Amino acid sequence: MDIALSVAAFLLSIVGIVGCIVPALPGVVLSYAGLLCAYFTSYSSMSPAAIWLWLAITVAVSVADYFLPAWMTRRFGGSRSGAIGATVGVFAGFFLFPPVGIILGPFVGAVLGELLNDRGDVPKAFLVGFGSFLAFVVGTGVKLAASVGMLIHVTADTYLIKTRDLLLTVQVASQTGYTNYFANAGRTTNKGWELTVESRNIVRPKFQWSTTLTLSRNKQMVDDIASEDFVTAYSSPSSSGTTYMMYGYKKGYTLNALWGFRYGGVWHNEGEVERNKITKAYASASGNTFKPGYARYQDINHDGALNSDDLVYLGSADPDLYGGIQNTFNIHNFTLSFFFNYSIGGKIYNVAELWMGNGSPYTNQYKYMQNSWHPVRNPNSNLPMAGSYDALPSDRLVHDASYLRLKNISASYTFDMRKATKNRLRDIRVSVSGENLYLWKKYNGFDPDVSTSSSNSALRRVDIGAYPKPRTIIFSLQIRY
Repeated sequence: MDIALSVAAFLLSIVGIVGCIVPALPGVVLSYAGLLCAYFTSYSSMSPAAIWLWLAITVAVSVADYFLPAWMTRRFGGSRSGAIGATVGVFAGFFLFPPVGIILGPFVGAVLGELLNDRGDVPKAFLVGFGSFLAFVVGTGVKLAASVGMLIHVTADTYLIKTRDLLLTVQVASQTGYTNYFANAGRTTNKGWELTVESRNIVRPKFQWSTTLTLSRNKQMVDDIASEDFVTAYSSPSSSGTTYMMYGYKKGYTLNALWGFRYGGVWHNEGEVERNKITKAYASASGNTFKPGYARYQDINHDGALNSDDLVYLGSADPDLYGGIQNTFNIHNFTLSFFFNYSIGGKIYNVAELWMGNGSPYTNQYKYMQNSWHPVRNPNSNLPMAGSYDALPSDRLVHDASYLRLKNISASYTFDMRKATKNRLRDIRVSVSGENLYLWKKYNGFDPDVSTSSSNSALRRVDIGAYPKPRTIIFSLQIRY
């Protein structure tokens, strides 16, 4: 292949150089054609032999043209500066940093024409120099496009799925003899996109490096839930005999929506309690918890009581973006690969905080509860005091579920045993791999990528003290005959 490319480059280079010693317009046209064709044939195909042969021929013919006898120059209308301009422009394109080559390419022929005063043929010299510049730009672009086509593979997918007649529990008046019934009344929309970029960064006989990057986004919306205002998927523990929706479905909101109250700190003194009787800006779980040290929440409808009407949308458990990145290195018989997966955005309830972050006297508390309200030691704190447990879901217990996980690392080496064993053994492969080796997160629980209520496939990221993914390390030995 290199020999064929070299021959083609040689012939096309001659065409380009001849363009420097024929009169006016035909010479310019030939110069353009020769330079462009030679660039396409040699440089963009990445054949070193063709590149060097083309450069050598260009220099030799240009020098010979410069020293042509005067009578030949007069007869053929030759332009010595044009030939040298083409040569220098070509070298600039090949060996200089691309911006420098781009700057020098158009002007090198014209400048040399002025300096050498070669029959005042500046326009032609300029055009020949510009031909080298154009060859540089186009040739480099072709090479880049070819390289991208060979080394990078991009796959993009998008989808839109509409589902209807989902089974729902619909409430009915108790006078009918029933409190609810099942109906095929639910409708949802599921849309998103996925992008996969596969790159072969380095490809050598004994060294290869490849990378695969995936990016995905998915959004699921509730379009209809029949006559229901909302459908509860997961409720909080009973607080003063009442439970509240933490995860549930409401028309126009995401399928994995989180619901709760807006946390308003604690009552710091009796003066705040008295002022609130007029403003009705906050409310507590019950009448006997309107006192210092107890949690308070925003009273959305300002009716002086905390109930389901004060629940607000607190975000979606679905991430904004998720995916992974895989890198694989092959160095002779050694292979190393590592995989990271990530999730950006999305919310998660740490349900354990309903007890362990709420002043419950029945469970251990998170460390941050050491800063809870106390009338003497910590009267300005906004964390509920010890013993003020109310088990109400709020945005204080909702956390960013973003994470980056070192999901897998594996390394292996293959020993070729054919010579050592006289073909009785083919090879021996020794490998070690690790799973779930490290997790970077903001979440205060063990792992944001969990769901305790796994029996309900519609629920995502419900953490009731879920055990994290185990870290494992595996050694293996493979013998092939």
